[in-house]
Amino acid sequence: MGFFSRTVSDEEWLAMTKPLYEESMPVMVALDELVANTPLPNDGDKVLRYALNKLSPISNSLKGSPNPTSSEACQAKKNMQSAIKNYIKGTKDGLAFYRGMSGKMGNLYRSGVGLNKVAEATLGGVLRNFLESTESARKSMEKANVYFSTHLERAAK
Repeated sequence: MGFFSRTVSDEEWLAMTKPLYEESMPVMVALDELVANTPLPNDGDKVLRYALNKLSPISNSLKGSPNPTSSEACQAKKNMQSAIKNYIKGTKDGLAFYRGMSGKMGNLYRSGVGLNKVAEATLGGVLRNFLESTESARKSMEKANVYFSTHLERAAK
């Protein structure tokens, strides 16, 4: 945000952000469920591709939105942006893991012979990055949810 960044009232910002929030929540829940149900399913890459396609434009829209006036709403915006950024990073790592498991590295890993320690270290590192990014994103979104649940409820009354 530059020196001349535009600000709007919290109510205006919430009205502009509500559709982004509501669109992102099921995607984030699906990613959290994917991680919670480890070991990862064979078709988890479908969830990851869907999430990446949905969250990238939401991230861009949120990034381009004006700032709210209160520090509480600004923090909610930062938390949501951080969550989406980390979900996107985790999704990319998750897709890299699935690609690796479907290629030569995955075959080495499953074989249990030869270079499987290298494959295990490589794929394990990518998987660890995916899980850590998703966990970090979930924590940031929990903080943002406190603001959104309180203020969306008030706005509905």
